Amino acid sequence: AERVLFSEPYYNTPGGWFGPESFDTDVTDMSAMEGKTVGVQRGTTMDTFVTEEMGGVVTIKRYTTADDMVLDLEGQRLDVVFVDYPVGEQTVLSKDGFKEVGEPVKLGQGVGVAMRKRDEELAQEVNEALATLKEDGTYDTIMEKYFA
Repeated sequence: AERVLFSEPYYNTPGGWFGPESFDTDVTDMSAMEGKTVGVQRGTTMDTFVTEEMGGVVTIKRYTTADDMVLDLEGQRLDVVFVDYPVGEQTVLSKDGFKEVGEPVKLGQGVGVAMRKRDEELAQEVNEALATLKEDGTYDTIMEKYFA
């Protein structure tokens, strides 16, 4: 964030909990989650969330790629994974025997457009365009069509 300038956020990708069909534990119940092994992608907001909220309760395994994490989930070396929701849809829910095991969780400030620090005028134009899209309903139409 120190080297680039960001626009206002235009999307916030929630984190999703995914696990085997047999997983029936409430991921928000810390006493029920005690001793479980949770997979996360290293350095993500999901990693930070699980570390801060569950660090003393669960065993956290960190992965460089979602593919490696899913291999361990399939191999029953993880109880659940917490990843960007679209990543979980593509890598976990696309396989037989897996399901979403908790409600999506919105984390962080969202995603914005990154620009060079000196591009303040461009950032202002992008922010104004985003505001217009939100005000006239175009943003909601796009979100409904492509991301609902």
